[in-house]
Amino acid sequence: MKKYGILYCFYIFLLLPLLVLGQDRIITKKNQRIECKILPIKDKNFVYFQMLEDGELKYTLLPKSQIKKIDKNFYKNPILNLDKKPKSPTFHNLMISGRTGLGRMSYQIDPNASPQFKDFQNRERYGFVYDLEVSYMFSESFGMFAQFQNFSSSVNRTYQFINPGNPGNPSEHIFRSEQNMPSYSLGINYNTLFNEKALMSFGLALGQFHYKYFSDLDIFSLPATYTGSDLFYSLRVSGQYKLTDNLYIDGGINFISAALFSVKRDMNGSIETLDLSGSPWSLSRLNFMVGIRYGISL
Repeated sequence: MKKYGILYCFYIFLLLPLLVLGQDRIITKKNQRIECKILPIKDKNFVYFQMLEDGELKYTLLPKSQIKKIDKNFYKNPILNLDKKPKSPTFHNLMISGRTGLGRMSYQIDPNASPQFKDFQNRERYGFVYDLEVSYMFSESFGMFAQFQNFSSSVNRTYQFINPGNPGNPSEHIFRSEQNMPSYSLGINYNTLFNEKALMSFGLALGQFHYKYFSDLDIFSLPATYTGSDLFYSLRVSGQYKLTDNLYIDGGINFISAALFSVKRDMNGSIETLDLSGSPWSLSRLNFMVGIRYGISL
């Protein structure tokens, strides 16, 4: 009798993983049946559960949009040990990121410029952009960030303007310029999880930019440097994909809009302040960026 009792206990030990596995059941919209134990983690977008995979007990999750039906206690078996509750796989409190890319800058200096100066006064150009960011997530979805970003570009080209005295003989002018626009901002972001590795992030920020523009056009007597600063707002959409437990690849776009109401013009040491309140310089920029993020759970 004792012998049969030992064998009975041995068989129970072998079958224990199967008993532990089958407690709840999830049926997906693709009619996949998953035997698991659903964890008591409240999330309006995802269901968290434990399951056996290749003989190993694992934590995982599924978007609720992919689930057709959940059968709680479908199998009457012992409850799994829930002493250790996992965090969401993509959730880190502190995120540090660096990105770089291409920015398309457009700005209007004088809407009433004469036709031959339109290309000069209403400019569109591409430049190099990079940013550094530190963000803190209060929850899986909501957080705040501080960001430094810089846009720089350089142009060296020849323009042709119509000669007022002889319209049939346009004159050539060498136009050279350099632009630098660092900015600092604070904002909020909202994350939406797609799965264990991918998420989408939406951000809104307010900050201050500093504008420095050097212009050398040979129809002017002297080259000029313009400097100024003002507030701006920024909108962004980015996607992140998890490479390792802490490292993500991050790519997206962001839009910046601002206006300059006053600038200082330096022409060979002669400095004057230009009041632009009657016709402010409008600036906008669209950045396309990619980089990496590193997450730390505090």
